Amino acid sequence: MRNAVAYILPEFFWGLAWALTIEGPMAATFADGFGGSEAFVGLSWLVGGVALAVPMLLCAVWVEPLRTKRGLVFWGHLAGSALLGLVALLLILVAPSGAAASRGAYLAGTGLFFLSVGFLIPGWMALLGELFPAASRPRILATAFVANRVGALLGGAITHAVLAPGADPTRAWALLFGLAAVVSAVGSLPFLWIRESPRPRPPASNISAHLKGLGRILREAPTLGRFMLADALGIASVVLVAFYADAALRADGLPRDSAGTWVAVGALGHLVSSVLVLGSGARVTPRLWLAAGMLAAAGAAAWVAMAPGPTAYLAAAFAGGLYLGSRTACHAPQVMLLVPGRDATAPIGLVGALAMALQGVLPWLTGLLLPGTGYAAVFWGVALCAGLGGALLLLWVREAPGGEVG
Repeated sequence: MRNAVAYILPEFFWGLAWALTIEGPMAATFADGFGGSEAFVGLSWLVGGVALAVPMLLCAVWVEPLRTKRGLVFWGHLAGSALLGLVALLLILVAPSGAAASRGAYLAGTGLFFLSVGFLIPGWMALLGELFPAASRPRILATAFVANRVGALLGGAITHAVLAPGADPTRAWALLFGLAAVVSAVGSLPFLWIRESPRPRPPASNISAHLKGLGRILREAPTLGRFMLADALGIASVVLVAFYADAALRADGLPRDSAGTWVAVGALGHLVSSVLVLGSGARVTPRLWLAAGMLAAAGAAAWVAMAPGPTAYLAAAFAGGLYLGSRTACHAPQVMLLVPGRDATAPIGLVGALAMALQGVLPWLTGLLLPGTGYAAVFWGVALCAGLGGALLLLWVREAPGGEVG
């Protein structure tokens, strides 16, 4: 129980911090306040995706040999908090130089933040695998993200107030990032309560040997490759998450403080999916929840493509929350099921690196193409890819008796 509380509680504070700063619609909202185009929105996702992907792919070289992972998780969270504070400071310092400088500061600061998170996530997920048995991992993660999304609901309300019409963008965003830094730092302290038993570890390797080992993982677990393909198609859902707010603000002229409402509605969708995963226990496999999240995003993307408007954007926020909720609770546990009997850091890093890279590249390409294609074509593409990804997860990836995948 102690470890469960220590693992779950920080997520309330980090959910609040995330909602104040980098939640799905927030990049588009920042762009709207500082004269950024669709291309800037896409570039912000690219910077975040690449910054997450590279360390996730490589960090097992340093993480797997650690006899305990609590220290990495604690100090990694504190590093992220400090970098959120750095963004606030940069925005204040460059404000006299104009909007372009502010956009550059945002990209630099958030890029460093995501770089730190990329090193952190595989270790945080691997710690989950060592503290809790396989049957309880989805429930632990789901509970953690229930707490996370309750924090995000509060964050959405704060965002709505701070970004009120007439607010100075620099002061508003510096306040949001500064508050997020303080909240997330305080919320990281419960990780110190974790009791973790030291375990024997493989000797440290080099990057070349590590990369060869990743190829061996794919050869030994062929279904992992099939899962990655289906997952890659479903990741088109992040284009909806990245650009529905851009469409609402740029094409439909909704007020900027609507971002607070969208953050709250997205948090509610994420909360609902986490509660469903928690309530289902081991009766529903993580793969099925992942497929359901992709199909929900596909439906919402089709709605926005056919009938854009305030209600459709709320549906997009909610469905985006459902999709992200299924991933946070079920993605790593599903990967662990595909590679049983080994430290999960490297497989989680491999799958996560591909996912994070696509989460950056797809919105970036979308931002470049949008002026020529329009929003409807983009959202129809999301609906097609996410729907196909969900179908492949349902029909192409199967768990064998005993919980292994074949």
